[in-house]
Amino acid sequence: MTPLVRSFSPFVCALILSLLNQACQNTAATDGYTISGQLSHAPAGTPVYLAQLNGGKVVEKNTGRTDTQGSFALQGKATTPGLYQISLSDDNRVLVVLNNNTRLQLHGDAQNLISSYSVQGSPESELVHQMTGIMLDTSSRMEQKVASIKHLIRRNATSAAAGFIACNQIFFDPEQDAQFTDSIALIQQKAHPELPFYRRLRAKRALLKPTAIGTTAPDIEEALPNGKRVALHELRGKYVLVDFWASWCGPCRQQSPNLVKTYERFKDQGPGFTVYSVSLDHNRDRWIKAVAADKLRWPTHVSDLKGFDSAPAATYGVREIPQSFLLDPQGQIIAKNLSPEALTVKLAEVLK
Repeated sequence: MTPLVRSFSPFVCALILSLLNQACQNTAATDGYTISGQLSHAPAGTPVYLAQLNGGKVVEKNTGRTDTQGSFALQGKATTPGLYQISLSDDNRVLVVLNNNTRLQLHGDAQNLISSYSVQGSPESELVHQMTGIMLDTSSRMEQKVASIKHLIRRNATSAAAGFIACNQIFFDPEQDAQFTDSIALIQQKAHPELPFYRRLRAKRALLKPTAIGTTAPDIEEALPNGKRVALHELRGKYVLVDFWASWCGPCRQQSPNLVKTYERFKDQGPGFTVYSVSLDHNRDRWIKAVAADKLRWPTHVSDLKGFDSAPAATYGVREIPQSFLLDPQGQIIAKNLSPEALTVKLAEVLK
């Protein structure tokens, strides 16, 4: 990446790509959060999905449907602040933070929710909205975007939104940004002791050791859509991007056009460049359909259809996506979670 962070990402970053607190209450508080929304260009009966992002997993919570005016409502309980996504499809979603006091109002265009949505009634979700706007700004380079988001997080370091974004690898790499994410996690431990930010970061650090830059990439052998198994080591001799993604990951799929361009540009230069795509899908049809829809032209797409419980995810310590690992022709990891721009620069450097 990801990390819309990098999940949103793709992503973005992805990704990228829902938060908390109380304001704009209608009447007496209820025991749980409420989301009221109105979407333009949403025919009556359009499904609106709500899921929680919990430790890298997507846990479905509720589904609503729009009425003839495009309005919908979602309700549920969240005893501690949580990061959620509101989605209309696999690549049309936004992030919010919810707890039992949240009275969130959301508006947007159903045809492109992430670039059109607005939120009220949740300062935490409004903060995430600001970060999303930064990531969608096409006039800024990725490095500038990350710097702006870090500045915004530092200014709001005690908010749960800042903790979720800083510590869940949505925009930041827990290895390369260790000092920054650790500092925010320590603040979060005091502000929100009920949230396991720092424990997750320490566990993530331990998972990163087998895939540290300079080490030989752990081997993977998984099945293509046709059932044939392909091992990562079979691609030795080329520069290889091991790319963890999924059809449901908005930030991942937002990065797809750039990755396709990079592949086409470098695939025949020098020893060559290719991608070993590892899907963390559960649904085979959605996986194959996403590969076709995004025109991912490289030949190696594998998955065991076990999501984050897959063997490759465990081997590489992947708990959030998108994530990627760039290997040299000998199979050593030379870079991790490069932005699309940084990947292009790196490949231009090594494939002279």
